[in-house]
Amino acid sequence: MNSKLTLITTFFILLLINVYVISSYDLMESRIMRLLSTFVFFLLFIFYKGYKEIWVFTTFLCFLISNFIMLFYEIPFCNKLTSILAICGYSSLIYHIYSKINKSITSTNLFIFYAFMVLLNFYGLYQIMTNIDTKLDDSVQKLIMYLYGSTIIIACVLATNYKRGIKKSMYFLFFIFAFSFSDFCAVLGYYYHYSVLYYSSRAAYLFALFFMIHYILTVPDNKDYLLN
Repeated sequence: MNSKLTLITTFFILLLINVYVISSYDLMESRIMRLLSTFVFFLLFIFYKGYKEIWVFTTFLCFLISNFIMLFYEIPFCNKLTSILAICGYSSLIYHIYSKINKSITSTNLFIFYAFMVLLNFYGLYQIMTNIDTKLDDSVQKLIMYLYGSTIIIACVLATNYKRGIKKSMYFLFFIFAFSFSDFCAVLGYYYHYSVLYYSSRAAYLFALFFMIHYILTVPDNKDYLLN
């Protein structure tokens, strides 16, 4: 079985199992299934030598450990550590692409667009944090959550300007946005008790892991693609 078919098959099998677990069991079982899904993709990531992309490997490792600690999310120390590890993961991705982004924005319209999107996202973050403020454990968790959201916004903005071949850049953009959407749905689902959002969160999360491996299997040159 080639790598592309393996990834597609793994994605759909895990998606079906996750949907079943979310619909049939409690939150703890859902978290365990998320951890197991992450571990399965992590094994594929190692098998395809994803560790050669050291900062992407660091991100994957941070997310894997974060998912384990998430099993104890109701413990104040653990929910803080879960978020801190996720911040480290996103920060690793930011460091990974920073030297490869186009830092010169020559168009005024483009600059206005980026500025508007950043401000809009930070406003959205502020609104979410204001609404869940009373549900957080303390001011430290609130600060960490602000930092978490800010790191995601920065990673997404930089990802739109990442230039390393059309396919590689596209896959990076896919998995960054999918991770951020998954986190957004997870926060709303958990703190607002919108359990239906757990489905979209998990689907986006698996989608992100799927394209994360596609990313490391894709060489910068558009013509050279390793998934054959």
